[in-house]
Amino acid sequence: MGKLRVGWAALTLGLLLALGSRGAARAASALVTPTPTPTPGAGSKVHARPWPPQYRFTVPAQGGPGVEGTPLPVWLPPAYPQPWAPTPHDHFLFGRVLPPSFEDIPIADYRFAARAPKSGRLHGGIDIPAPFDTPVLAIGSGRVIWAGEGFTFGRERNGDPYGLAVVLRHDLGWQGHTLYSLYAHLEALWVRPGQWVAQGTPIGLVGSTGKSDGPHVHLEVRMQMDDEPAQKSPLLNPELWIAPPVGWGVLVGRVYDIHGRLWDFGPITIEPLDWTPEVRALWRGRHLITTYTYGRSGGIMADPYYQENFALNNLPAGRYRVVIEMNDRVYYHTLMVYPGRVTFFIFTPENGFEVVQ
Repeated sequence: MGKLRVGWAALTLGLLLALGSRGAARAASALVTPTPTPTPGAGSKVHARPWPPQYRFTVPAQGGPGVEGTPLPVWLPPAYPQPWAPTPHDHFLFGRVLPPSFEDIPIADYRFAARAPKSGRLHGGIDIPAPFDTPVLAIGSGRVIWAGEGFTFGRERNGDPYGLAVVLRHDLGWQGHTLYSLYAHLEALWVRPGQWVAQGTPIGLVGSTGKSDGPHVHLEVRMQMDDEPAQKSPLLNPELWIAPPVGWGVLVGRVYDIHGRLWDFGPITIEPLDWTPEVRALWRGRHLITTYTYGRSGGIMADPYYQENFALNNLPAGRYRVVIEMNDRVYYHTLMVYPGRVTFFIFTPENGFEVVQ
């Protein structure tokens, strides 16, 4: 397939499109795009729908009975320019997965390497809730290597837990290794295998296909270590690879248990001390954030430098109280999250919290 380079023009067009209704059936016919695209090869399948004629964003409004509402300032700030690396250890190579007016904030209590409540299987990415038919954006430029159902099996097949998914092989790698991103549970696909896309290009629509409890995009970042296929490549925490919003930062921890091992899927509570009402609105009014350390698994890969088992992106700069309850004891520490930076701490029950500069 010839190269189809979709740049800022495609991004602008994607953000001007109207949200399609969930009730519209996914078409199995040829992909409809504003410009002609090459025909897929034999055996290729595309699940798509025509692009709607316009796109409109709405934001919540405030006001009482008989009072006209005014928009609330609840949009996330734009991300730092990528690649963003304030220190030699950082690698924020990628950008947003949702358009600017949507809350690009993962579900806090089911983040990377969390254990599924029933099966106990580890969660290989982050889940970002959004309405049905919200455009999903490529977090970085690269080549589409998969677009359809069946990625888990390496071939087109129904019954894949990912549902409709897109996988990109990115132009940027890390320390000689290839990076992939995966976008799952989509309602429709707007790209084909072999197509090159620019960062920010709409590649599909938020849905709930596959094993899903509601509309969201499941995002994974994988790193190829040898010559294994993307399905077998280790999983990385996307929150250490996506640039934070301007003025916001990232909290990373390495938490040990009483036996000197990395704490396996232990709860951590984060209390923001400086949040404004506008920021709380972005976090759905939360006053506390409960999350968990990584569950242990061979497919989960910590960062080469931090060797973390906990990470939280999208935190406005300010003070946070971190609370860890372990072995009938409660440990807490107040620390600062700085704009565009990683705040990294190490915790042991013997020595408590150590913030690593």
